[in-house]
Amino acid sequence: MLNEHVYCPRLFHLEWVGGQFVDNDYTVDGRWQHRAVDAERGAAPGPEFQDQWREATSVSLSSERLGLIGKADVIHGTGASVVPVDVKRGRPAPTADRIWPPERMQIIALAHLLRDNGYACDQAAIFFVETRTKVTINVGPETEAVLLEAVDSLRQTARSLDPPPPLVDS
Repeated sequence: MLNEHVYCPRLFHLEWVGGQFVDNDYTVDGRWQHRAVDAERGAAPGPEFQDQWREATSVSLSSERLGLIGKADVIHGTGASVVPVDVKRGRPAPTADRIWPPERMQIIALAHLLRDNGYACDQAAIFFVETRTKVTINVGPETEAVLLEAVDSLRQTARSLDPPPPLVDS
């Protein structure tokens, strides 16, 4: 829902607060593209054994401090650290960092969920199925500040009885 809120606060409110989710061609295709990573696979050892973590899929994570629960599509172990990888059906953004803002927020949240659970995690990635491209970003204190601001905004939207107005020119 954090991804949805960054994309469109109104749509987040309608779906999450109002319970009005409706599938479309993109969500149906996204579930199909996701099928391999939606099945739990691989070992997810504790942070003290993260050097033994090779790969796991569909890993649930939570953090009381952040007030978030998430599911990582894939987590790769690199020996000294872990890297969450989110799988998206589309293609990279035509921007310098190649990641759309909602996708960036989602992968940042997953990285910080891992960090809050004691794992070393300095990078996160998104794999775009359409182009078979993986885009990596760095994770650190600056991304945590952006995440906390987005979570606060989401909570404010969720507390409102009325959805925000539609986006301009949307």
